[in-house]
Amino acid sequence: MKRRSEFIEHVATLAGGTGFAQLIPLLVAPLLTRLYTPGEYGILSLYVSTCAIISVVSTGRYELAILLPPKYIDADRLTLLSSGLALITGITTFFIFVILIKPISHILFPGFNLNWFYVAPLTIISLGIYQSFSYRLNRDKEYKTIAGSKIVKNTFTGIGQVGLGFLGIGSWGLIIGKILGEISASGYLGRKIRTITGKFSTLWSKPDIKKLAKEHLNFPKFNAFHALTTTVSANLPILILTSFFGTSTAGLFGLSMRICYAPVSILAASIGQVFSRKISEIHKETGDITRFTFKTLLSLTFLGLIPFLILLIFAPRLFSFVFGQQWKIAGIFSQYLTSWYFLSFLVSPIMYIPMMLGKQKKAFIIEMVSFTIRFCALMSGVYYHNEYMSVFAYSLGGSAILLYMLLWIIKLARNTKTSALNTQKL
Repeated sequence: MKRRSEFIEHVATLAGGTGFAQLIPLLVAPLLTRLYTPGEYGILSLYVSTCAIISVVSTGRYELAILLPPKYIDADRLTLLSSGLALITGITTFFIFVILIKPISHILFPGFNLNWFYVAPLTIISLGIYQSFSYRLNRDKEYKTIAGSKIVKNTFTGIGQVGLGFLGIGSWGLIIGKILGEISASGYLGRKIRTITGKFSTLWSKPDIKKLAKEHLNFPKFNAFHALTTTVSANLPILILTSFFGTSTAGLFGLSMRICYAPVSILAASIGQVFSRKISEIHKETGDITRFTFKTLLSLTFLGLIPFLILLIFAPRLFSFVFGQQWKIAGIFSQYLTSWYFLSFLVSPIMYIPMMLGKQKKAFIIEMVSFTIRFCALMSGVYYHNEYMSVFAYSLGGSAILLYMLLWIIKLARNTKTSALNTQKL
């Protein structure tokens, strides 16, 4: 009972702070949709997608290993390793963009001004460092600090985007606001990290860091490519819709993601942070994670059922009323994507189970299949010159894969019960 109440308390702390943080973009969104056009939102969506794809592998995924070592000094050095890799990736990305920005623009997005590529490394570095610090604080159960960082991020983003919107500088207002939010959130966590670990310079030990990197090589070897494929799959609609249907269509899709999927994914990630630490403890203690996994899934189902039903039925009318008539199509897109949003909400928090059980390879293979299905689904709409078909097919294919993932993870959890019983008999 204590374990259960502790889990609920930590989830409530993190999810409560996250929920409050998400009120900020929801409150400013009706104003932003009147300050910026769908096309300008499309540029922001393309920027965010580009940064998300690169930043998810910028750390080598070593932040996921921070929860594993029994010694805190090793966890601190893994934090240093993953943060350092994020910094190196961001700097390298800048020089690559300087060289390749014109070919990329000509081949993938002809006619678009891609000068924002030059500032993308700032967001990439901030996102990588934020993830590293967040996992280190998760280890110490610093959920109030993590929740506070989300409030800081959305506050600075909202103030920046609204303020710059009144200056009429177009998509740059949205992008600069986004950068301000990411940097402020990383800095907020950094202040707490320093009080826990001290100066990173005192942690530097090349032999020890090299040893830890080798011990946890499966994370960059398998999970990094898995995470990259997952993120590319999630951002494929923005890339393809921008390239074939224009920034306005991408902006409409982007608003749906911002209003519906972003809060869902952030809440799921918050729950997943607490779940990953708790499930690791349970697996070390008893080996059987079945009961806890099922209770978590049941709670997630009850939590999400009514909001997603409302989205499914009323999305077009809600978007028209709140954001203006020109954004009604974003509501239609949201309606199409409801099943994918809901299943993402269920599966994302428990995705740590395959990693914990060493099933990164199969998870990566599943994601490769998912990527192929989603790409073909989107291109079916391109073939018929119908953006609605692209979005609906993408949702259908993504939902099918997520349902398979859900059933597979449940099976993995059940297998731990069988293994635990066999161990007890011996």
